[in-house]
This record gives sequence, C-alpha cells and structure tokens, in this order.
Amino acid sequence: MLAWCCRAHQFEYASLAQKVFDHEADDPHAAQILQHAVHSLEQLVASLDATNTLPLVLAGSIAQRLVGRLSPAIATRVVAAQGDAMDGGLALCFS
Repeated sequence: MLAWCCRAHQFEYASLAQKVFDHEADDPHAAQILQHAVHSLEQLVASLDATNTLPLVLAGSIAQRLVGRLSPAIATRVVAAQGDAMDGGLALCFS
C-alpha cells in the first residue's frame, strides 16, 4: 500500500473516493469518511470567509458530489466557475 501511495497521482486517489461513495449505504466507515469530508470542507469555507458572504466555487468530481450534503447556508453560496485557473490568474494580473 505504501508503494502505491508513493507513486499514485490525483486520478488514482480519486478512484478510491469513488469506492467510498459506492459503499456509503452499507459501510458505516465509508459514511463516516464522507461526513468528515463535508465537515472539513465547511470548516475550510468558514475559515476563509468569516463574513459568510463570498461566492463559493467547488471544483472537481468529489466536490461536486459533496455539494448536496453541505449546510444550506453554505450550499446557497455555491456558484459555477467563470473560467479556469488560468483565467483567474490573468484576472488577478490585470485587475
């Protein structure tokens, strides 16, 4: 397992996440992992925006699957991305 972890990339780790979602209903550990992921995501959002007013973009397939589990206060702030990372970098450079 350690050798796999050392050579695995984002895609390989994401494939493990799919297994957690697949077994949530029949494995309490999988359900707990997903609950922890939502809780961690909500803590991150709260720590980055104390005013709770900024829009929130969630990127990636795992985030998209967690969005429906967010608290209503956070879920209502989720918006579609207006571009990719390059667009954001260029906007920062020219603003």
